[in-house]
Amino acid sequence: PIYPLRVRDDRGKTIEIASKPLRIVSLTPGNTELLFALGLKDRIVGVTRYCDYPKAAKDKPKVAGMGVSAEAVLAQRPDLVVAHKSLNDAAIPQLEKLGLKVFVIEPNTIAQVVRDIRMLGLITARPRTAAALADKLEMTVSSIREARKKKPIRRVLVVVQCDPLWVAGPRTFVDEMLRLVRAENVARDARPGFVPFSVELSVARNPEVIVV
Repeated sequence: PIYPLRVRDDRGKTIEIASKPLRIVSLTPGNTELLFALGLKDRIVGVTRYCDYPKAAKDKPKVAGMGVSAEAVLAQRPDLVVAHKSLNDAAIPQLEKLGLKVFVIEPNTIAQVVRDIRMLGLITARPRTAAALADKLEMTVSSIREARKKKPIRRVLVVVQCDPLWVAGPRTFVDEMLRLVRAENVARDARPGFVPFSVELSVARNPEVIVV
């Protein structure tokens, strides 16, 4: 890519990337996995304490837990912060006020994951790696869909927290993956997103598979 780049993030905000980012901070485990998958291990200078995959992520400086420490982020002198629109909503404006370049993603579908992989690859000067990764993901999805299309439908509950019970509801990439493998989401009529759900209703619907 030729810098400076002007790109639009998942907020719809146009971000100018002046030069190839060399010091990148990630504010969610999902973002960290994407950055490592793009071969950016040596350029990642900050992650959250929940970033444990790949194993090398555990050795990176920690700048966030349930919340983000602006001071810890600043201390790493990042030229790019990769944030999540919902999970980091309080931290994003604070970091931008401090003059940091924040690129925000929030993929809610497999197609959006593919799009964000390609965009991260573009802004970090890894477009070919990103293209290969995105193509592999799309081919995997296609092969799984084909393999499962004649299989019986299973009732599945995906639990993200046990007490109180939170589940993967509709309009999430998890719900999309369940439909991809011909599974019926037990929480199909929950509020969209990862949300609280009734234990009694979960039991009454008798899931055949529970993923925790």
